[in-house]
Formats: sequence, C-alpha cells, structure tokens
Amino acid sequence: MWSNGLRDSVFVFSDKEIAWLERYGDWVRKLAEGYAEPTTEKQKHFVKAVNGEVEAAEEWESLWLKYIKFQEKERHYGQLISDVKHLEQAKAGQQMTISKLYQTIENLKNENEYQKGLIKKLQDVLPNYDKPTKNIEIKNTGKSICSVCGGDGGAARQCYKCDGTGWVNA
Repeated sequence: MWSNGLRDSVFVFSDKEIAWLERYGDWVRKLAEGYAEPTTEKQKHFVKAVNGEVEAAEEWESLWLKYIKFQEKERHYGQLISDVKHLEQAKAGQQMTISKLYQTIENLKNENEYQKGLIKKLQDVLPNYDKPTKNIEIKNTGKSICSVCGGDGGAARQCYKCDGTGWVNA
C-alpha cells in the first residue's frame, strides 16, 4: 500500500522517508486516527501534533505531517483532474447543443425564405382574383349566401339565420 503512491513521489519524499513510512506507516496511521491508544509520552505528543494542538517535535512527527499534507494535495489534485474532465464533457455537450441550435436556425431561415416565396406568389396572384361579395344572388333561385355565417352554415350547422344551410332567401 505504501510503496505504490510514495515511490512515484520521489520529489516529495526521500528514500529514507519512504522506507520509514513503509515500515511504520500503518501503525502511525492507527495512532493518528485513534484506532490505537498512545502508550508513551512521545506517542501522546504525536497525537497532539497531528491534531494541531502542539508543534511536531520529532522527525517522525514532521514526516507524518508532511505525508498527511501530501495526501491532501494528492486528493485535491485528483479532484481538480476530475473537475477538468467534467468541464470538458460539459463543454463538449454545450458545443453540440450550440451546433444543433445553429442547424435549427439555418433550417428556420430556409423555411422562412420558402414561406416568403409562397407569400410573393400569392401576392402576385391575389390582385387578379375577384373577391365574391357577401350577398351574391343566385339567378333563378331567389337565394343568396347567408351574411351571418358566410355560407358555411355556422358551427355545427347551427346558424340562426339560415338554419345551417348557408343560404337565405333573397
């Protein structure tokens, strides 16, 4: 357990420090974390040093505090790496969303141009179209289009004026 991370950290720990941590690290960890009771004055001082109540007096106390700081920095570094990966994934997702939005905008622009073309065609045709007037009289029948419903009989064919037929007597 000790050699895996520490051997890769030759710039932080000397070979002598690594050897000491490999030999006593488990015991010191138990002492520092309260899993082992301190029995000597040096061990009691060590626990106080780890808890920040006193300054480290022994070389091995300083080494353990150095190791704890190293572990904290390693965890922080690992978290930063994780955060960077998460941000890169989020950025990729945002870029994909932006790309889709640009494609949607282009599609809407094309649809808008198509609709403008249809409107132009209708505008060209409509001036030549004669609009029927509302009360057109049909010859020989004496009927005309209902002015209330416009000749469609109204909703559910319930126009009050034409009884839903769309025609009224002229």
